[in-house]
Amino acid sequence: MIRRVDPLHRTIGEFFRDEAAEPMGLEFYIGVPPEVPEAGISQIEAFHPLQKLLHLNTMPPGMALSLMNPRSLSSRSLNHMKL
Repeated sequence: MIRRVDPLHRTIGEFFRDEAAEPMGLEFYIGVPPEVPEAGISQIEAFHPLQKLLHLNTMPPGMALSLMNPRSLSSRSLNHMKL
């Protein structure tokens, strides 16, 4: 959708970089370009489902509930990581 309405026809990664990340001085990518060294890429590790219960106080209640619902977008995008 962004590519269709953006006058420059940028991808979502290009749009985010130009409009959000660079103006805030962030190095953030949606789709990592090949020139970024592997040492500069963070690895995300999943919690075991029971461990999530110990971290309920570290996230907003709505997000915690959303992560428990297997049909929510939050759950489908974040709970697929392998342990």
